[in-house]
Amino acid sequence: MTAAFLILSLAALAGSMTGLMFGKRLSRREAYFADAVDFINLFITEVKFRKNSTKQIVSEFLNARSTPLRLNLTEYLECGDYSSGLSLTRGLASASEAAEIKKLLLCLGTADSETQIFELENFKERFAVYAAAAADKRKKFAAVYVKLGFFGGLALGIILI
Repeated sequence: MTAAFLILSLAALAGSMTGLMFGKRLSRREAYFADAVDFINLFITEVKFRKNSTKQIVSEFLNARSTPLRLNLTEYLECGDYSSGLSLTRGLASASEAAEIKKLLLCLGTADSETQIFELENFKERFAVYAAAAADKRKKFAAVYVKLGFFGGLALGIILI
């Protein structure tokens, strides 16, 4: 009887943790796009006022915070020729979203300030939509994943008994 209870408890706990992991992924995805919007805002401010180089602006953003966007920005900095050869890790983004991130990074520092700001404002609007969609998905599904994980683990525990 104790062994059966232990199996049920461990299976339910494992299922709950799996659900929590999926919920955490949704939270990281939301933070990824929110950080992209923050990065664009910083870049617009820098272009308007300070006129630092693109590399300095990206490095400043990376040094100022720990961001889910860190991997992509680091890959951008490590790529010597920004016009070609930039390959980004997809990470939390879908294929089309990753392509948008790549377009954003490739457009940095390629135009005069007015055109650059216009392009960045367009990217900011798109990434704000992605962030809002990710937030909605997190609100809808994060708790559901935990509950499904718990009941899935409970069902597995019953099957194992």
